[in-house]
Amino acid sequence: MRRAQCAVCLTMLAAALVWLTGASRAGSAPKAKAKPAKAAPAPASWKTARPSLPDWAPKHPSPEFLRAARVLKPTPLDVMKSSGATDTENAVRVKGAIILWIAAYEFFGTLKDEQIAQFLQIRQMVLPPGAPGRPSQHVRGNQIVIPVKQLTGRQRAALDRYFEASREAFKGQRSDDCLLVLYKMGAKRDLSNVRVGFDTAQAGAGHDVSVIFYVTPPGGSTDWVASGFAQI
Repeated sequence: MRRAQCAVCLTMLAAALVWLTGASRAGSAPKAKAKPAKAAPAPASWKTARPSLPDWAPKHPSPEFLRAARVLKPTPLDVMKSSGATDTENAVRVKGAIILWIAAYEFFGTLKDEQIAQFLQIRQMVLPPGAPGRPSQHVRGNQIVIPVKQLTGRQRAALDRYFEASREAFKGQRSDDCLLVLYKMGAKRDLSNVRVGFDTAQAGAGHDVSVIFYVTPPGGSTDWVASGFAQI
């Protein structure tokens, strides 16, 4: 299977706009087996919380953006800057990040109340073995994943805008845009073999939120690709 040029999560390294994949984290990653951890129910206070608007928020945020900002904490743009890059190069990276992160916020903001509640529940997940000799991993984190074909109309429209933002953000970068990465991983044209959602366990470090895609190519094993955009 062809792999996209992926090494690190978008929010983890400022070297470039890149994608983190299951392949770059020791191999294919079938769907994690998830069960609620022994924790208190997710609070509903996010509904009335004051939005935590990032410095890079749009001048006139959409209702979906504001809804996401009640749950998520902004990732500082400084993570996109590299001391070894020129001011011009850093400016390109920051601009690309803003474009992609706004679209990610708006996509998150289309989640239903019960889906946000599910995401906020900390779960105990068993990630399957990766490279030979590497055992399964037990991790705790947040995750909500939905088959693309089961997205609502608003959610699918937001996902399409995320793809458009990715094309614009990755223009001139070393990595492929999101949709092209998915196709190279074996996604069907209608994305009927793709699941999408938000995650802190598989691709993040406990508090870093990523947009995550799982692709199950015909006759192949499931793999994933993710891009960070916020914190929780």
